[in-house]
This record gives sequence, C-alpha cells and structure tokens, in this order.
Amino acid sequence: MRAERDAEKCYMAEYMTQHIGEEYDGIISGTTARGIFVELANGVEGFVNLEYFPECRFHFDGLTTHTDEISGRQLTIGGALRIQVAAADVATGMIDFVPAEKG
Repeated sequence: MRAERDAEKCYMAEYMTQHIGEEYDGIISGTTARGIFVELANGVEGFVNLEYFPECRFHFDGLTTHTDEISGRQLTIGGALRIQVAAADVATGMIDFVPAEKG
C-alpha cells in the first residue's frame, strides 16, 4: 500500500512539472512546525515553507494553526490559500508551492 501511495506522489509530481509557475487556489490540508501543506482541487498536495512569508512571524500551536504575531493572520487547516507551483521532484514525489500573494 505504501509503494502504491509513493508511486502516486511521483505521478502527481511529474504532472505538476508541466505547471511550474502557475497559480491555483488551494485548501490548507496539514501543518508542521516548518510550514503548511496545501491541497488543490485536482487532489495534488504540496508544501509551503513559512520562509516564503518574509513579513510574518508565525507561532505554531503544535496542532492545526500558525498565527502571525504581527498581523494576527492565521494559516489553519481548512483555510484557503492561493499558491504558485515552485518545484516538483519526480524522484521523491515532493511538490513545493509558494504563496501567490502580491505584497
């Protein structure tokens, strides 16, 4: 089952290599201390590192939410986020997104 899941991630990464630079609306599907996972409508999931929010100072609650100590903005599971596809590694199945926000 794990091999099947890993293969699916690689196929999704291969698909996304054709869409690098494109923007999409997604839903935050997971959180870690380093960033958030965002799922697109087509089922593709990628990672957004918090370093791509340079004007923010996020505090992680350890479960579901990053809160910016400056603005109060929250990145929480189920929240919407517009992203841009930054990279996709077919060998590992990893897909990287960056926020598509301007300014």
